[in-house]
Amino acid sequence: QYYIYPVHGEDIRALDGYLEHDVFLQWGNDGTIFLQDGDDEKINIYKLHVKTGERTLWKQLTPPYPAGHIGIGQDPGETRITPDGRSYAYTVWTAVGGVYLVEGLQ
Repeated sequence: QYYIYPVHGEDIRALDGYLEHDVFLQWGNDGTIFLQDGDDEKINIYKLHVKTGERTLWKQLTPPYPAGHIGIGQDPGETRITPDGRSYAYTVWTAVGGVYLVEGLQ
């Protein structure tokens, strides 16, 4: 759980809209924060408005090429977003192999 600690004397409060499995990514420059959840196939990134607790899906990230896909980064630091949301990067693991055809062996 995350809490808001105002600097102007208001009460401390829990951050509404934050879910147990969320991973904090970045403070937005518009009164929101970026959060992620997902699995090995995709990452869901949400924008959460700090004052209202309104949560909206901002972007869904998937591997650019499914061939050899092993996983997509779920840990903190494996997805990065700029505060304005204009740029982002994320981690994808792949393992591409080769297939060889051998003919005429005796």
